[in-house]
Amino acid sequence: MNLGIDVIGLICALVVALPFIITSMNRKKKEKIALMGLKTIAASQNHKITKDEYCGNFAIGLDENDNFLFHQSLDNKNLQAIDLSKIKKCELANTSRTNGTGDKVTEHLNLNLFPKDKTESIVSLEFYDKQKNMDLSGELQSIEAWNELINAKIKMAS
Repeated sequence: MNLGIDVIGLICALVVALPFIITSMNRKKKEKIALMGLKTIAASQNHKITKDEYCGNFAIGLDENDNFLFHQSLDNKNLQAIDLSKIKKCELANTSRTNGTGDKVTEHLNLNLFPKDKTESIVSLEFYDKQKNMDLSGELQSIEAWNELINAKIKMAS
């Protein structure tokens, strides 16, 4: 009698846990593919990514030796390779609005890289877009950390 209840309980636990396990496995696979793609592109340009991150809808990597930054938006496969020696500063751009209840809602999170050469345009790296992602899931912490890291690299190179 107890064996039957134990088996039913085990089956129920597996049925409940299975979607979470599959989701986690899919996320890990997606992360591995995104970072592998970033590293492959970097290698094709004679760079080696020494620091990288995958978060939600983007992958970002840095060749700390050559001060080269790689960013890929995963929804449109837009890859950007930026030579940080040609960048003057990096700024976090947090576009938000206040909703009807008075809460602040983040619409966009971007890192804007300002080139030293004023004839070149500002490079904008998208970390979050409310139209593409449901909710923030670590993007704010990620963009703040990368903003600090990039500015430190720019300052060291100057």
